[in-house]
Amino acid sequence: MSKHEKINAMLPFYASGTLDEKEGKQVKRHLQGCPVCQEELAFWQEVGGVVRQEVPEEAPPRWLFEHVVVDLPALTTVGNLWRTSLSLLKAQVALVRSEIWSASFLVMAIGFVAAVILERHSIISAVAPMVAAAGIGLLYGRENDPAYELTLATPISQVQILLARLVLVFGYDLILLLASAVGMALILPGEAVGSLLFSWLAPMAFLSSLALLLSLVTDSSNAITAAYMLWVARFVVNIPELQQISAAFGLSYLRFWNTTGGLYALSAMLLALALWLVHRRDAVFRSLT
Repeated sequence: MSKHEKINAMLPFYASGTLDEKEGKQVKRHLQGCPVCQEELAFWQEVGGVVRQEVPEEAPPRWLFEHVVVDLPALTTVGNLWRTSLSLLKAQVALVRSEIWSASFLVMAIGFVAAVILERHSIISAVAPMVAAAGIGLLYGRENDPAYELTLATPISQVQILLARLVLVFGYDLILLLASAVGMALILPGEAVGSLLFSWLAPMAFLSSLALLLSLVTDSSNAITAAYMLWVARFVVNIPELQQISAAFGLSYLRFWNTTGGLYALSAMLLALALWLVHRRDAVFRSLT
């Protein structure tokens, strides 16, 4: 990394007053002869003003700046796409709610143990979509992001940030799902990994994309509750006593959840709508600032 790049990466901290005296003097000397860094500093000073207006009683802690703007020059210039993507993913790990990782693992582990004891892989197929929907529903937005105002003000697109978090959380859930499928196939004879995985994946994708979209138009708790109710209704309509009351609806509802292609298509549509909504909000915010 060149001296210019090092100074450029220090500008957010210089603007927030968190550099030590030696680093501050180094940045100040560089600024005297670098118009590019002068413009960059003006941007970060404007970011600081926006954040102070939103949270006047407490300045954002330094660790938020470190994760929000990590490797920012690499993200905002033409460079290695792979390195840029990894940098963005790494930056978002610390900004995703930490309880998502532990809670998802714990619930999936309990479901796996129960499925093995009862010898019913359907327990995992019931648990996995709910775990994914909860994690995705808590992924984005002011209530879930300690650096929400700061990330809004950075040059990085909010769509990129959301996609990075989706890759992290949904990828993590997929790993848990795959591990469960492999474990079930090894323990319970006659169960193929592929058939287990794909029978669980479509509902998981649909509920996750639905929870994400609903969390953008309402709050996360309502989004997760709505997704859970739709999923639980799948099992409720299968109760023999209820089948006699609403046989036509129950069969149609079960058929909906068993239509893999339709669930994937709906998932893609809901995800596209969620990304469009985030893009639109991002554009409105930038036009106002």
